[in-house]
Amino acid sequence: MKQLIIFICLLTPVLARAQSFPISALGNSTSKTSTSNYSFFGLGEELYNGPCESIGRGGLGVGYVSYLSPNFNNPASLYQNKLATFQVGVKLSELNQSTSTTNSWSNNGALNYATLAFPINKWWGSGFSLNPAYAKGYDINTSSTSNVFGNVNYFYRGSSSINRVNWSNGINPFKWFSDSLAPDFSIGFGASYYFGTGTAYNRAEFANNSLLGIYNIVGISEDVYGGFQYNLGFMHRVKIDTLRSFSFGGTYDFGNKIFTDNNYQSYTFIVNTPVIDTVDYNKSRIDIKLPSAIKFGATFTYKEKLNIGFEYRRNQYSKFQFGSQKNNMRDVNTYILGAELNPMKTNGGRLLNTNYRIGFRYAEKPYLVNGNKINEYAVNIGIGIPVKRAFTTANIGLEYIKRGTTSNNLILEKYFNAFIGLTINDKWFNKPKYD
Repeated sequence: MKQLIIFICLLTPVLARAQSFPISALGNSTSKTSTSNYSFFGLGEELYNGPCESIGRGGLGVGYVSYLSPNFNNPASLYQNKLATFQVGVKLSELNQSTSTTNSWSNNGALNYATLAFPINKWWGSGFSLNPAYAKGYDINTSSTSNVFGNVNYFYRGSSSINRVNWSNGINPFKWFSDSLAPDFSIGFGASYYFGTGTAYNRAEFANNSLLGIYNIVGISEDVYGGFQYNLGFMHRVKIDTLRSFSFGGTYDFGNKIFTDNNYQSYTFIVNTPVIDTVDYNKSRIDIKLPSAIKFGATFTYKEKLNIGFEYRRNQYSKFQFGSQKNNMRDVNTYILGAELNPMKTNGGRLLNTNYRIGFRYAEKPYLVNGNKINEYAVNIGIGIPVKRAFTTANIGLEYIKRGTTSNNLILEKYFNAFIGLTINDKWFNKPKYD
C-alpha cells in the first residue's frame, strides 16, 4: 500500500496531462508525424489540415475563394468548386531542438492529406478528406531532489497519431429560387470522425531505492481514439467592379466530445534485477472534450490574378478536458497574412501560368510550461505549376517555423518543412451528346 500511495503521488500529474514540469531534456521519438517534446501536452501537436496551395499562403483559406482547389477548413467553400477535384500531398519535416546546453536534430515524413471534392448540382458541392489531426512524439528526461526520497529520475516517452476523415458540404440556398440572387453566397456543414492510437510510458527511478525500501515505478498507458466533431461555415463574395472583388468567410468548430478506450498498467521493479510486481491494471473509456474554435478570413482579389488575404483564429483550449481532469491550457489566437499571384499567361509557355504564393503566420500555443507561454512564428512560400493539362497542378510549399525559447529551461524549436502536392481537376457527370 505504501508503494501504491507513492506511485499515485508521483505519476498522477502525468497521467492527467499535467502542464508544469521541466521539459528541457531532448530525445528521439518513435512518432512519424511529430517529434516535438511540446507534443506531450493535451492530445499532442495540432496539425494543419489544408492542401499544399493553402500552406503556401501561410494557411490562408477560411475566406479564400478558389474554383480549382477546395479548402476543407471552410465547408462552405465546396460550393465554389465547379470541377471534380482530387488532391494528395506529403510532408517532409526537419526539426532542430535546442536548449541552453543541448542540441538535437530529427526528421520525419508522412502523408499530409488526401481529398476528393465534386459539385453535385448548381447549388450543392460536397467532398471527403483524410489527414492527420493530432500527433505526439516526445522523449523527456528530468529529475528532482527531496529530503524524503533523495534523487529521483523521471522518464516520459510517448507517441500517438490521431487522424481525421471528414465529409463537408457547401450549399447556396438562394439557388433554389433564383440563379441571380446572391450567386456567390454559401453556407456549409462538416462532420469529422477522429481515429487513432497512442502509447505513453512513464518511469520513476529512485537513486536510493534500496535504502528507502521502495521500488522504482513504471506506468504504461495505451489509447484507442474515436469520435465525431462538427463544424459550420459561411462564405460570400462581393464584386466591387469588373476588376476587383472582396470575399470573406467564417467557421465555428464545436467543442464536441470524442473518447479513448484506455488500457493502463503499472508495476514496480528494481534496476538490474528480474523483480517485477504489478500494482495496477485498469481498462476504461475516457471522454475527451475538444476545444471549440472560431475562424474568420477575408481576401481582396484583383483581376482574378492577385489575391491578398487575412485570417484570424481563436481556439478555446481552456475548455479542453481529458476525463474528469481539466488541463492548464489557455485560449490561443492565430493571425495569418497571405497572398497568391497567378499571371494567367498562356502564350509564352507553361511556366508563365504558374501560381506564386507567400504567407506569414503568428500563433500562440495552448500549453503553459512552468508558467511560460509558448508562441511560434512561421514564413511560407509556395509555387503551383500546371502539368500535362491546364487543370492539373503540381504544388510545392516550403515552411520555416520558430517556436519557444532557450530561456527559463525551455526548448527552442526550428522546423524546416517541405510540402509536395498534386491537384487533379476534371469534369464529372457530363451528359453525353449524340448527333
